[in-house]
Amino acid sequence: MAQNIKCPRCGRYSPDATYCQYCGKALHACAACGARISRNAIFCSECGAPISKEQRDAIAVERTSPAWWLLPLLLGFVGFAWVGGLIAWSLIRYRDPSKATGLLWLGISLTVIEIVVAVVVRATQH
Repeated sequence: MAQNIKCPRCGRYSPDATYCQYCGKALHACAACGARISRNAIFCSECGAPISKEQRDAIAVERTSPAWWLLPLLLGFVGFAWVGGLIAWSLIRYRDPSKATGLLWLGISLTVIEIVVAVVVRATQH
């Protein structure tokens, strides 16, 4: 069950979400500058302020669909697996950081494999 989070702007409690349902303020934001933070952040990526363990633990990990794995795989057929990995990473990096990182590495790995196979095939043709 989702916990309620007190909004730093309006003081009302909202169900755990990215933004306050009453005023729109980011609920998982750096206390110093207001930038969005992820569950794994130790320091704010914008201002460098430390993020406390309690604040990180308050951010719920939202699991995403396994269908995201198809994006780099399908784009790999046309030689753009890294693009699929980058797109998937950028869209789900705050909701599911570990899956986002895995998708990015999958896209990069598939691209490297495609390049190596192309070089080997070309070398054996001569």
